[in-house]
Amino acid sequence: MKKKYYIPDKSVMIISCLFLFILGLPAVYLEIMILYATFSHILEASLEDTVTRIAMAILMILPMLLIGHTISKCLCYTIILDKDKIYIHEDTNLKKAKIQYYTCAYYNEIDSIDIFWSNRKSNGKRSSEHSITGGSEKISYLRIKTKSNEQKLFMIMFTSKKTVKNIIIELKQRIEACGNNIKIEDVDLITQSLKW
Repeated sequence: MKKKYYIPDKSVMIISCLFLFILGLPAVYLEIMILYATFSHILEASLEDTVTRIAMAILMILPMLLIGHTISKCLCYTIILDKDKIYIHEDTNLKKAKIQYYTCAYYNEIDSIDIFWSNRKSNGKRSSEHSITGGSEKISYLRIKTKSNEQKLFMIMFTSKKTVKNIIIELKQRIEACGNNIKIEDVDLITQSLKW
């Protein structure tokens, strides 16, 4: 089966990424214009003008880096269904603020699927006040229990209910295709605890 990517698509996430992207377009244009003006007339301009233009160019790069970092933070919660496994990459937050760690479950090892709410990180450790929820609010996870009694948590906080349903449907098909004959509840029953 083909690899599928499920990108976080909650409306707030989409609007913020779109806003940052649109905000970044004029910044890129200004950056190019400043760099062109600086280096095309570098021999004729005074040292003070050249230094000012270079400082402006550097100041324009910083917001663009911030926008890129914010968008990459949003995209790091992408759930990937590969040929033989489901996985999610580690998020890009600092160590104290990190919530999602690399998590992987092979289709032939899956025993059950459900939605799990917790104020802990995906590795089971307590989340700190530096995390996106402040350590007190519960986070929604797609929980996969394996036959060896491990639980694998995939953060779905920024994923719409419709996309979570699509993930579970596709996951069920892949589990059946690999020969794992477990009984998985109806998708609507699994996702009924989602508030959005």
